[in-house]
Amino acid sequence: MLELFCRTFRRLGPLGALALVACSGPEAPVSPTWKDVAPILQGQCLHCHGASADKDGAGWRFDFLDASALCNLEPPSSSSFIAAKDLILTDINQSASGDRPKMPPEPGRLLEDWQKTTLERFVASVNALPAGPERAAMIRGPMPADARAPKIAVQYSRLNDVLLIDYSVTDENADPVIGELWVGDKLSASIAASGRGQAAFNLSGQPRGSSLQVTARLCDGWGLKTRGAADGLPSISN
Repeated sequence: MLELFCRTFRRLGPLGALALVACSGPEAPVSPTWKDVAPILQGQCLHCHGASADKDGAGWRFDFLDASALCNLEPPSSSSFIAAKDLILTDINQSASGDRPKMPPEPGRLLEDWQKTTLERFVASVNALPAGPERAAMIRGPMPADARAPKIAVQYSRLNDVLLIDYSVTDENADPVIGELWVGDKLSASIAASGRGQAAFNLSGQPRGSSLQVTARLCDGWGLKTRGAADGLPSISN
């Protein structure tokens, strides 16, 4: 229908010029930032390459700009847009043989030219900067004035030496969240996303009579926040 509309106004010559603005599509930003790129990923990629990437996206997660540099988790996470940037550009462009681009897969809608150009220009700007936290901070832009750190609430139960912790991670800005849940300073479990989850810890190797503080390290792409006793997380007596 849109193409028919555009062909009709092309026949009108100069009289249809104004209407044809709607047919040309958006222009790619000359110097795109993460704010320009994130909505494209949200619409085209994150249903597979977001929080469910381990199940749906072959482990490639794009909703974090640079998880390793900005989140600094142990072990560090390499799953991020910057880690996958070259693969992304390869997969969204047509192959030399003229085959359909690999991503998004059918029946998904291929990226429009302005979307591909935005990603290509953004990756070029990333490649022009030295690697490290400073690079991520420069291309990410300033933290929004209304940004809030993610929060966590936990409940726990215990059967012999097995400690079960049910947790709920929330983020007021709806940012993606990754992190770790710790019991003491030796036992940890990954937090893959905001929402509800459960982690199991074997306390058999911990000293009897010890008190083990539950802490969480949560990252929403703006930095790492540690939550502990001050946030209502309990200590566990072993």
